[in-house]
Amino acid sequence: MSEEQNLRLKYRRMNFKEMLIVDDDLNQLAYLSALINSLFPTINLHTFSKGADAVEFSTNNKIDFALVDFLLQDINGLQVVCEINEQKNSKIPGALISSFLPRTIKSQLVAFPEIECFLKKPILSSDIRELFAKK
Repeated sequence: MSEEQNLRLKYRRMNFKEMLIVDDDLNQLAYLSALINSLFPTINLHTFSKGADAVEFSTNNKIDFALVDFLLQDINGLQVVCEINEQKNSKIPGALISSFLPRTIKSQLVAFPEIECFLKKPILSSDIRELFAKK
């Protein structure tokens, strides 16, 4: 990543307000919401347990970042981020989370610049701080 891209990324992270969290594990969803709220209380969180519901919500609502479980019951997390970007005709960044991500899928993520990273569960506060670092 170039220095200019890195600066734009840091600026965007410091200023975004609307975040989507999608996880079909309701305990994990509650945990992530509480964790992010405690670290970044000015971010508005929109939580969903189904990928399709998150995509539908984003149709009429502004989203600045998506944190999505890769292995959802209805559609996978990569599809969620890609569909949101298709309908918005933009590159809304996202991060995939999972306790398991096949190596073949992980290597294919390079083709999706909107997927900034993969976070392995369990997600720690240090993972979230690093993801949204204001360096």
